[in-house]
Amino acid sequence: MTRRLPALLLTMVACTAQAAPNFDGKSWWDTVKEISDDKYEGRDTGSKGEHQAQEYIIGKLKALGVEAAGTNGYFQSVKLRTVEIDEAHCQLALVQDGHAQTLKLGEEAYFSTRYPLAPKVDAALVFVGYGLNIPEKNYNDFAGLDLKNKVAVILTGSPADVPSALSAHYQSRAERWKALKAAGAIA
Repeated sequence: MTRRLPALLLTMVACTAQAAPNFDGKSWWDTVKEISDDKYEGRDTGSKGEHQAQEYIIGKLKALGVEAAGTNGYFQSVKLRTVEIDEAHCQLALVQDGHAQTLKLGEEAYFSTRYPLAPKVDAALVFVGYGLNIPEKNYNDFAGLDLKNKVAVILTGSPADVPSALSAHYQSRAERWKALKAAGAIA
């Protein structure tokens, strides 16, 4: 799938910051509020709302004097890969002593497209809370746990006392998987 993307919002924010003599974040926040408005209908790929949001961003870039630098004006074609889970043909079961307990997908468990899925995993499960290691807060869900060749079962989110920026960083795909792998987890 190829998709045309407008110049990055970050570029526009940076240009806005340079254009304003005393950047206070207001213009950035105004832009975020605008393109997250319901009138853009979630900006789904190929939707009318996505096209309207693109035109809004391009208008802002032009107003700032930013020249087009894409392969097609302000647009740059980017190949995207789509991964979907065929839930009707998937199942998940916990097996103990030869007895299988099937889990209801979407209610009791879910598969994520963020990570490659193995067709079968035969390993012990270990509950690891949020599955986070945040050195800046002396927070480590893996301390004292043996995760070597095991599947980590995690809660989404983070502790309430972790600042949102740190929380977002350590919950990112790359950081969370790095921490899980370092602790020895296989999934």
